[in-house]
Amino acid sequence: MTKKLFWDDAYFKEFDARILSVDGNQVVLDQTAFNPRGGGLVGDIGTLSNVKVLDTVKGTNDSIVHLVESAAGLGTGSSVHGNLDWDRRHRIMRMHTSAHLLSSIFNKETGALITGNQIEPDKSRIDFSLENFDREKMLLHCKQANEAIAKNPPVKTYFMQRE
Repeated sequence: MTKKLFWDDAYFKEFDARILSVDGNQVVLDQTAFNPRGGGLVGDIGTLSNVKVLDTVKGTNDSIVHLVESAAGLGTGSSVHGNLDWDRRHRIMRMHTSAHLLSSIFNKETGALITGNQIEPDKSRIDFSLENFDREKMLLHCKQANEAIAKNPPVKTYFMQRE
């Protein structure tokens, strides 16, 4: 199991950890600030003690797997210092928050739910369960989201029960 530091503080930029396992280019740590790919979000990248992390994915038993360029020199039980590609992570966080805001507006105005999404640092896609496509309403809801964002409201994060 990997402790998810990003659940305690999404603004961690670096951290220290112990390597639990190395399998090829897959490294599992006892704790990490790297958010894994999932739910339409891309995984974080960065470095583990000067080794490039190319992607981060969910593993088994609630672990997080860091896919590294080369695991040479990384051994089970040793310590590493992790550094996120913070500029990229921050763009993803902003896109993710914007997607929640936009989906909330669509749901409130049309009853539509999200049926799929892909959130990346420079572009995102959200699929909605709309009965009819109305370009004017789409543009209006995007304008409403941008107006809300321009007010720079505080962002609250919390976990909701699935049901």
